[in-house]
Amino acid sequence: MRAFGSASPNYRNFRNARIAGEPTAVIAFGDYEGVDHELYQRNFQARLQAYEGALKSSLAELELVTGCGNQGGIRTRTGIRVLS
Repeated sequence: MRAFGSASPNYRNFRNARIAGEPTAVIAFGDYEGVDHELYQRNFQARLQAYEGALKSSLAELELVTGCGNQGGIRTRTGIRVLS
């Protein structure tokens, strides 16, 4: 993300993706009683979506800057193109 600078929207989206989801309380180590595993799963999915959005945005900007468009690269299972 350094190529876009720390003030860029791409960098901000990437940094904010790590806190996506609903807030949770910190529990003591080994105390699993009452842990909402569904909430953890929802938060995990929210972070994945946020990171995917940040990655797609960064890749789109790189395509505009480099002019490579849809040429080259490999499509992954998720549809994200990896530049070769």
